[in-house]
Amino acid sequence: MKTIKDIAIEAKVSPGTVDRVLHNRPGVSLKTKEKVQKLLTKYNFEKNVFASTLAFKNKFTIATIIPSAKSEKEFWQEPDKGIKAAIKEIQKYGIETQCFYFDKYDLDSYEKAFEEMLKVNPNGVLMTPFFYKKTVELTAKLNAKKIPYVFINIDVESMDNIAFIGQNSYQSGYLAGKLLSLKLEDNKEVLIIRSKKYVDNHGAISSRIKGFLSYFKEKNTSVAVKEVYLETFDTDEVAMILAKEFSENEQLKGVFVPSSAAFKVAEYLETIPKKEISLIGYDSHEDNIKYLKNETIDFLISQNPYEQGYMGVKIIFEYLLFNKIPNKKYSSPIHIITKENSDYI
Repeated sequence: MKTIKDIAIEAKVSPGTVDRVLHNRPGVSLKTKEKVQKLLTKYNFEKNVFASTLAFKNKFTIATIIPSAKSEKEFWQEPDKGIKAAIKEIQKYGIETQCFYFDKYDLDSYEKAFEEMLKVNPNGVLMTPFFYKKTVELTAKLNAKKIPYVFINIDVESMDNIAFIGQNSYQSGYLAGKLLSLKLEDNKEVLIIRSKKYVDNHGAISSRIKGFLSYFKEKNTSVAVKEVYLETFDTDEVAMILAKEFSENEQLKGVFVPSSAAFKVAEYLETIPKKEISLIGYDSHEDNIKYLKNETIDFLISQNPYEQGYMGVKIIFEYLLFNKIPNKKYSSPIHIITKENSDYI
């Protein structure tokens, strides 16, 4: 039986392109789509996949565990949409799915969701590994049960996950430094604003900061970088911290937010006299795009979170049904979003 990989090789495209054509998703040129579709038809691909699932006596359950999104505007809504789209596609093959959610700021919530997930005795797990130490402890339970698992968004080195799907956080942070440096003159200062709750818990954010700092160190620039830690990242606290920093340092001309909360800084910047402050952050959700379009935010770095959730479920699906061994890492794109291209992302 031909696999997606076989068809990709014959068509000279990526497996992801074949998958997009198979499920009629956007992002493929008409010429490529026609070429792939001919091969899918030639090998009667859909029929073969369905027939192969009938040979399995056991039903498979895939569990997912990611942070909850409190609104349509939040970052984690996009991976969740991708997960649900993939679930809808694989249901016809008799795959059962269970989705679990946790508060990304609450260690107890993470552990509770994980323990609830284990009760369904899944055959495979898609998860976002927040809280590093607790993740090591909890995934040991998956290892003991020989349950394969895939990480999305946050990578954890030296773990037994079968795959990781997400951005190269270090490189994206390095790029953020490069972009911000284009807006700054010599002898200016940049502020990095992050949440205390993410320290040691969110590896992607820490890696972004390392990349950001590395850029300025390697280029030997005269730009100074200072880190500030917030408790909650709510509007009042952001305003208080920024007011203090700007009043104490007239050379402060740039702000880097290594998370999806750049809009919180933008809210404050719009309440003060124009100081020509450059601001860069992550993720193209509605709140950030609003301030990008009025140029309070200069750049956003996006990572296609929908595809992370979608692809993660499909990897586990193919691993369980076809014993298809995935690549260890799948790199999400590092997209630079500006006012000019924000309507086309």
